[in-house]
Amino acid sequence: MEFIKEALKPNQILSNEELSRLNTRSNRLGLIHLTLHFIVLGTSGYLWLTTGHSWLIRILALPVYGFSIASMFAVVHECCHRTAFSSRRLNDVIAWIAGVLSFYNSSFYRLYHRWHHRYTRIEGRDPELEDPKPSNLKEYLIELSGYNWWRGKLHTHYRVVIGQLEDFPYISSSARNEVIRSTRLHMAVYGSVLALSILYGQPWIVTYWLLPLVLGQPIKSEVAPAIITCFSGAEKFSDKKLLPVHLPMNINSPTKSQ
Repeated sequence: MEFIKEALKPNQILSNEELSRLNTRSNRLGLIHLTLHFIVLGTSGYLWLTTGHSWLIRILALPVYGFSIASMFAVVHECCHRTAFSSRRLNDVIAWIAGVLSFYNSSFYRLYHRWHHRYTRIEGRDPELEDPKPSNLKEYLIELSGYNWWRGKLHTHYRVVIGQLEDFPYISSSARNEVIRSTRLHMAVYGSVLALSILYGQPWIVTYWLLPLVLGQPIKSEVAPAIITCFSGAEKFSDKKLLPVHLPMNINSPTKSQ
């Protein structure tokens, strides 16, 4: 019995004082981190979009720029938890803006993600388990390309815009109008940029946003987690002399949110 109690005893990595400090919300610190993110995004975007630089510099800058856009999802996630800033309003505003950049609607995602935390890993309830896992190399490469993510996002956004929310149990009747209104405004932003691009005969929506995100999304969802997993695996299994070869952690990333 003592062995079982010891095995079940939680391993507290951080002290209560450290946890309290890390959980302290701050508008100032949140804005500093957000500014640093935008500096990386802006610098890489400048190098990619400015024709005065060599093609080598532009090509090297493109994946950094794309990853910076795609990883705005991290901002969406933290702001939807309302942990990035101490101000509830600031969390909500920044989440929506970051969602426009990363192709997530924060109003939808907040409810989706709350449902995920309520029913984590419960089949039929956790929405992040809805998408099938790749079972062979071909399916994995399709997943890695981001095709499933784009297809799922477009399908979900379309369903929300036209008000077909029957398949989304996490969107209550009281939240329905807010989610639809938020998503329609979200899509209107893209429509406006597309209209301006067509009006002026410039590929702005493609070069500034679509192409970088197409490249950056697989890096965010698959490549970066795979690298992190390999490094963490190396440390975890070094004493067992196992090679840290893993598939990406996010191989089953849900198309509706990830």
